[in-house]
Amino acid sequence: MKIDYSMADSGAKVLPGEYEVKVVNYEVKTSTSGNQCVQLDYEIRNDVNQDCQGLKILYDNFTFTDSAMWRICAAAKAAGIPDGFEIPDEHPEQFGEAMKNRYLKLVVQDRTYND
Repeated sequence: MKIDYSMADSGAKVLPGEYEVKVVNYEVKTSTSGNQCVQLDYEIRNDVNQDCQGLKILYDNFTFTDSAMWRICAAAKAAGIPDGFEIPDEHPEQFGEAMKNRYLKLVVQDRTYND
């Protein structure tokens, strides 16, 4: 195998915009600060007329801390998980299981991070 830099940008990229997606995978991880997090992966739906159909959006992290619960609750609400659904602190994977195969809308933005 030979490294060829011209191939580095040959993959399809998700353009900025709003997309209807399906949660296709999750993984439970420990963040660098030691907190539990669930990483969701999405696929842009093929059955909805939109750009970038079938492309993946990977590594959306949901950290299980008090200050980040708003984000977990917003994602659960968008995916139609019932209000009052309980996720035991010691089982964040239950959030991943509840989200898997659900549909929601995402906004993809293009931004510069740390120059």
